[in-house]
Amino acid sequence: MFGELRTKVLRLNIDENEVLSSNYFGLGNTKKFSFDQLEGYKVSLVPAYIGTYECLYLMAKNKKVVKISAYYYRNYNDLKKIVEKNLKYLGSEHFEHLREFKEIFS
Repeated sequence: MFGELRTKVLRLNIDENEVLSSNYFGLGNTKKFSFDQLEGYKVSLVPAYIGTYECLYLMAKNKKVVKISAYYYRNYNDLKKIVEKNLKYLGSEHFEHLREFKEIFS
């Protein structure tokens, strides 16, 4: 649960120029990325107890810097449209529990 709060439960603001994300429901540090700083995005289907949901990974320097999960955002499709408009699609990524666990602590 701690990892989910740090990496996926974000306060997120995306506009035409930049992405602002704060972890821990918006109580943590804020990261700011202009779209020029981001290489693109990847998409993954993530299994959950209630089904499968989609997750977008915003990439910079070949690392996931922001995770946007359909599980946590009611406006996920709106956020995805902005990302698709401003960033290059880098492909899909097969979800792996072990890799996700490692990323929580990196």
